[in-house]
Amino acid sequence: MTPAACTTANLIPDVSVGEATPPESDMASVTVTFGNKGDTCTLNGFAGVHLATSAGPTDVPRDGRKKPSTVTLAKAQIATFTIWYRTNPKGHPGDKVTTMTITPPGETHSVKMNWPGVEFATGADAGGTDTLYLEPVSM
Repeated sequence: MTPAACTTANLIPDVSVGEATPPESDMASVTVTFGNKGDTCTLNGFAGVHLATSAGPTDVPRDGRKKPSTVTLAKAQIATFTIWYRTNPKGHPGDKVTTMTITPPGETHSVKMNWPGVEFATGADAGGTDTLYLEPVSM
């Protein structure tokens, strides 16, 4: 029997400055983890991430190059996803994130978290596409 989908109530979210190797030198990351405090459950797809910034709200787009797969979490296991963003504001102030709201894949209930990263580049300073995106949940 396939385990039920994980619910926000059974997940313990945490955020930290990412340590993964960036795809480009002027990019940084934030790592989000979901720890399962309930029965075995599944996550599939992308989390929803909404950022409240100094320039206004923004939803973090999904990385269309990455295909999600189903992650099965036993009690106390952890799944993660990474948010990538461009940091180089070329001498201009970047957008400061005040809060981030995270919704696990397949869920409608969200949690608010503090943003551990630095300001991110926007507009012409962002240097084109792929300047702010998130990867699917994985183990």
